[in-house]
Amino acid sequence: MTNGADDDGDHTNVDSPNVQPDVVDTTDEPGLRVTAAARTFVVTGIGAGIAAFNLGFDIGAFSNFNHRRFWAVWVICTVALAASFVFRNADFRLGGHWRAVLTIPTVWLLADLVLVSTHRGVVIVLGVVSVAALPFALYVLAHLLAGEYFRFPNHLRWALGLLTLGIFLVGLFVGDRHPRFLTCDDFALAGEYEPNDCRR
Repeated sequence: MTNGADDDGDHTNVDSPNVQPDVVDTTDEPGLRVTAAARTFVVTGIGAGIAAFNLGFDIGAFSNFNHRRFWAVWVICTVALAASFVFRNADFRLGGHWRAVLTIPTVWLLADLVLVSTHRGVVIVLGVVSVAALPFALYVLAHLLAGEYFRFPNHLRWALGLLTLGIFLVGLFVGDRHPRFLTCDDFALAGEYEPNDCRR
């Protein structure tokens, strides 16, 4: 017979697999306590922040998207799509409609390669469809790369979202005012296009 007192006892032992992630220490450094939830927030925020800053900087400095952003999205979509076929069990599942969304960058790329001289209108239509589908592709990728975000409490979601938006706006400002922060040599050393108004 099980003692009722045992059932009502404290079950927050860190060795228990059911322990809540926000009460588990992930570091033993003196004077430093980082819980699993805080670590997830920081790691997710760093990834989202870097992407947001780069995007904002490109728009501010060049009034356009760096082509590397497209290739990065294409690589991520292609890897995610391939994984959905490699893992044919509960480890990785994507519905058919999400697979279709992830194929759009590849379809656009192939169409641009094959039909560029004969069916330019088709390429343009596919380009518009790709841009329209981009938010859905990013939604899938967010679940794959930062799924923990969608399990955060609402206040942490808002905090991370506002933080990412703030970093995007900083990138937009720095890009738009790049002569104050960067010189033409900085762009050249980074292998980037030198804006006409860059500081010599």
